[in-house]
Amino acid sequence: MAGRQVRYRLGKILRFKEKYLRMLLYEGKKTTIRRGIVTPGSQTVYLESGGKIYGEATISGVKYTRLSELTRSDAVSDGFGSREELLRALKEIYPDLRGDDWVTIIEFGDVTRYSEPVPRDALREARGYSRELPYIARLALAYGVAENVEEQRVLAKMRVHGDVRKTARELGLSPGYVKLLLGRVARKLKERGLL
Repeated sequence: MAGRQVRYRLGKILRFKEKYLRMLLYEGKKTTIRRGIVTPGSQTVYLESGGKIYGEATISGVKYTRLSELTRSDAVSDGFGSREELLRALKEIYPDLRGDDWVTIIEFGDVTRYSEPVPRDALREARGYSRELPYIARLALAYGVAENVEEQRVLAKMRVHGDVRKTARELGLSPGYVKLLLGRVARKLKERGLL
């Protein structure tokens, strides 16, 4: 009997249970294993858990294999001590997973942890206002919308540069994080009726 080949395209957000996200951000986990044949739609993904984005990662490789062909090396890369431990965890997430089913091993290169989680809604806001981000920065500074020093720094640099990448580079942040912060600020401005 041929294994099931569930296929799907991975978007910009990769969701994790909290314990596995913690393993990726803090404990050296280098991969994630997902059921089916997963095709990444982007090289960079946002790392989400519980409605918040905690960071981003660059996908450096994708490997397709059957569940029964996973090795101890695959388990260690995924943050587990043994192949058996990995298989138990996968069965907990996907209870009907069978040995001949296909899985995708997504390997990460750079993983960036944000200094604080950003609500997932901020991503939608940032997309909606992507051309207006410099204007949003000026408006937020004028109305004192920044909640912390980091937001103030991002807004001030955006006002000077008018460019997400330059702002991110100068502050030592990722462009994705800068966009998310600006999306969060845009939502605050919208809630106050200023945008």
